[in-house]
Amino acid sequence: MTISIRTDFPGGNLRVDQIVANEVRIRPDLRDTTTDWFYWHFEAESPEDADVTFRFADRQSLGTRGPAVSEDGGMHWRYRPETICTAPEGPDRFHYHFRAGKPVRFAFALPYLQQDWETFAALHRNDPDFREEVLCRSRQGRAVELVRIGAPAPGRIPLLLCCRHHACESSASYVLEGFLAAALAGDEAGRLFHRRVALCAVPFVDKDGVENGDQGKNRAPHDHNRDYIAHPVYPECSAIQQLAERERFRYVIDLHAPWLNGGLNEALFCVQPAPPEAQKRQRRLMAAMVRELPEETHFTMDNLVPFGSGWNVGYGELISLGHYFRNRPECALAFTLEVGYANFGDTTVTPELLRRTGAGLLRAFLATATEPENE
Repeated sequence: MTISIRTDFPGGNLRVDQIVANEVRIRPDLRDTTTDWFYWHFEAESPEDADVTFRFADRQSLGTRGPAVSEDGGMHWRYRPETICTAPEGPDRFHYHFRAGKPVRFAFALPYLQQDWETFAALHRNDPDFREEVLCRSRQGRAVELVRIGAPAPGRIPLLLCCRHHACESSASYVLEGFLAAALAGDEAGRLFHRRVALCAVPFVDKDGVENGDQGKNRAPHDHNRDYIAHPVYPECSAIQQLAERERFRYVIDLHAPWLNGGLNEALFCVQPAPPEAQKRQRRLMAAMVRELPEETHFTMDNLVPFGSGWNVGYGELISLGHYFRNRPECALAFTLEVGYANFGDTTVTPELLRRTGAGLLRAFLATATEPENE
C-alpha cells in the first residue's frame, strides 16, 4: 500500500522521512527558522481502506487536542484527540482510518489562510464602514490587507489591531475576525465603536509566510515581530511604521498564539508592557475582559506574563511591535494578547468560540478605552 502525501497548497508544510508499511514518519519543515517549532499542515490519501499511523520525529509536534482534521479540502476543521497515540515520553503520533481514495487534511491547529479571510471579507464588502486597502506588497508581491473601520476624526480613538506577525499563529486570526464583526454589528457596542474609534487592522503581517506554509517564528535573520528597527527587513513592518506616523495610534493590540501546550500556553493571556501607566491601563482592560469574554475562555486577572519575567524581557537590539509603540508618546497602551491554539484549560477551542472571544475583547476595549481617564 502507498500513502500519498502532498503539501502543494496554501499553508502546506511537512517533511516525510520514511514510510514503513502503514506508518508514516514525519516532521515539520522548519525551512529558514533558527529553532525547533511545531507547524505542519498536509494532505494524505490512501488507495484503499486502511489504518495509518503518523509518527513525528525528534520534537513535540502534537498539542493537547491532537491533530486538526478536515475531510472537505480545508473548508471545515475539528480536533481529533481520540486519534493520539501516547508513547512513554509523551504523544508523538496519531492514527487515522482512511477510506479508499478520500483525501484528508491534517494540521497542528485550526488553519486560517487567505481563503478564510476572503470568505469573511466577502460578507462585509458591501458595508460602507468596512474599507479594504493595500498596506503594501509583500516581498513576494502579495497584497497585504489594511482594513479600516471608522475614519480618523476628533473624538475618535485611533486603534491598531495586528495579527500573524508569526505566520503559524492561526488561532489569533479567528479572534481578529470576531473583533471586526463586532465592530461592524448594528448593536449597541457596534454603534458605540463606530462613534468613538477609528480602527486600522492588518490581518496578515507575514502574508507570504501564511500562504507558503512557514512557521514564521524565529526566522533568519529575524522574524517580523523583531523587525521594528531603523531599517526593517520586511516591507510590512516598514509600512506599519509609516502608518503609525500618519495615524498616531493611541492603542495597539497585537494578536499572537503561544507555545503548543503547558501552563498559560493552554489559555488566553496578556503580555504585560513595561511602562507603569500602560500596566495600569492594561489591568483595567483585563478586568473588563473578565466580565466580557465568554466563560469558556476561563480568563482571569492571573492570565498575564509580567514584564521582566520569563520570555517577556525584550529582544536586545531587535524591536517588537509592542516595544516600538511603547516608545511613541501618543500611544497609551500597546500589548500582546496570546491565544492558545487548541484549548483554554478544559475547553477545546472552536472557530466560533474564538470569534466570540474577539467580540468580547471589543466590548472590553470599549468599556475601558472610552473612559475619560483613558482618553
